[in-house]
Amino acid sequence: MPIISRFLGIIIAMYWDDHSPPHFHAKYSGYEITVDILTGIVEGKFPKRALHHILEWYELHKDELIDNWTRCNNKEEPNQIDPLDVITMFLHVTDARYLGDYNIKVVFNNGREGIADFTDALKGPVFEPLADASIFSSFIVDKELETLVWPNGADLAPEYIYYQAFKGDADLMPQFRKWGYIT
Repeated sequence: MPIISRFLGIIIAMYWDDHSPPHFHAKYSGYEITVDILTGIVEGKFPKRALHHILEWYELHKDELIDNWTRCNNKEEPNQIDPLDVITMFLHVTDARYLGDYNIKVVFNNGREGIADFTDALKGPVFEPLADASIFSSFIVDKELETLVWPNGADLAPEYIYYQAFKGDADLMPQFRKWGYIT
């Protein structure tokens, strides 16, 4: 079964020469569904939030799914389809590790990892104490807020952390502009 996309722990695949109607399979954490490409009808059980992500992804990629259905039925290699884009979902920090100076390796719920340099973020009464490396390095990933939090109560929006980690990625510039981090 060729895997055509992966995101948020969800695997999207199609079987070679599968039965009609045109559909794809989605698997996640022991659950499996099929989604009819022409109608969007779902068969099977899936967690509500994951199902929402699948249907959002499906709406964005219907034409590519039809093309892949045809390719699989002709026993041709299907094309990879982009995962659900971070722009269409809420960002959360899932893991982080202090690297030295004001650099933190961060992992996001969309699967991307990057190194964020917070040298320029340490301004104002809440953040100035973090200029002390021993305090800066004492952050945690708060499981409720799903972002970086320091003992003095300072925290940063996951979007800002994402910007700091990926500000060199030209493909993300429109989103960073929309968020107001660049002009």
